[in-house]
Amino acid sequence: MRKKCTCRAVCTCRPICRPVCKRKKPPKPCPRPRPHPRPRPRPKPRPPAPKPLPPTKLRTEISTFYAVADGQQKSFVDQNAVEGYSSSPIPDPQLLSYTNVFVNGVLQPASLYTQRSGEITLLTSDAPAKGTPVIAQFVRILR
Repeated sequence: MRKKCTCRAVCTCRPICRPVCKRKKPPKPCPRPRPHPRPRPRPKPRPPAPKPLPPTKLRTEISTFYAVADGQQKSFVDQNAVEGYSSSPIPDPQLLSYTNVFVNGVLQPASLYTQRSGEITLLTSDAPAKGTPVIAQFVRILR
């Protein structure tokens, strides 16, 4: 009578296969079909990236108004322009894309000034100090 093997070696295909002895023979292939790993789900195809737009150059017209505050005025008109600078008149805001107003080199938010043709008025509680430069930059983007 043969003795049963006590090494408890198991077929490497599946743990439920019959035990096989490593000392006598190498393990036989598992009689059951070998399980295949689950296929990884394929990622969903991404839509193609949109083609980048060709670079376009915007044509602009930029004009500048230069004035110096006298310490009391908060409204600046075309006649307050400083001589010697290539200062342009204050245009109608309907014709502009945007306006930048600088008081003493500091950009002012649009809520602190109003603009109409020929005039810029500061809405601050106090007037700029005497000798303070007031610069308005007018930008018009052409189509």
